[in-house]
Amino acid sequence: MPTYVNKMREMFSQEVDEANAKAFEALRYDDPMAPGPFGANSDKEGKNWAATKGFKDFVERGTKFKWVLIWRGPGKPAELNVISSILKHSVAAGGEEVYTAGSGYYRASDKTLVVDNDTGHYLTSVQSLDKAVPAWEGLGYKVQTKERVDFTKLF
Repeated sequence: MPTYVNKMREMFSQEVDEANAKAFEALRYDDPMAPGPFGANSDKEGKNWAATKGFKDFVERGTKFKWVLIWRGPGKPAELNVISSILKHSVAAGGEEVYTAGSGYYRASDKTLVVDNDTGHYLTSVQSLDKAVPAWEGLGYKVQTKERVDFTKLF
């Protein structure tokens, strides 16, 4: 069960403080939805998924978000957590290792969820996205995966 380690673990406490400040700021300005995290969980076999209405509303609002998939091994439920793109992946993962992670957005025109492996904390591979597809599909989404754009290589 390979996982990806938080490469910036020493920053976690500061990132939680930052997330709390941003969450309170968003609420002060009547943001229609808090920045998360919102979660979905599987059964112990990792097959049957359930999410709150808040999770689905957050994902389907069409803006870019960050996500993490956490699985602690056979016989244990998995977690799929989503947060606003203004927060850090480590906040959604509680600072712990992830099974895979990335960013995504919901494309309403064809009801497709587009996910990539864009995360600086965990440096996940594009191949690791295959681990997340069954979770997203289990929540009723049609999924398209793509590799993150490495802007440092463009210049």
